[in-house]
Amino acid sequence: ALARRDYSEAMEALPHDDALDAAWLEERMRAFYLEYNAVVFDTAARAHGNTRLEVVEPRLWRVEQVLIDDAGDNAWRVVGEVDLRGAEDREGPLVTLTDVTSA
Repeated sequence: ALARRDYSEAMEALPHDDALDAAWLEERMRAFYLEYNAVVFDTAARAHGNTRLEVVEPRLWRVEQVLIDDAGDNAWRVVGEVDLRGAEDREGPLVTLTDVTSA
């Protein structure tokens, strides 16, 4: 959805804070597209080295996925959290979107 610039679909795919919506994501990605022409989604983009997990506390992780750009700078990140505190049997996506930012 991000590669197609379908921000509504992208926001529907992940849980997120109510303050974040398709307009917010479009604004964040507009800043990305001022620097780059495209988000690259290929085998290299899905390589494990482009995903970072940081333990915040037991059962809470900060997640970053590098946005691979057409220039190879790879300076932008989609940031989220996985919060399993108090959740024994959570259904649906586990990552909650929190930001899209340059490093």
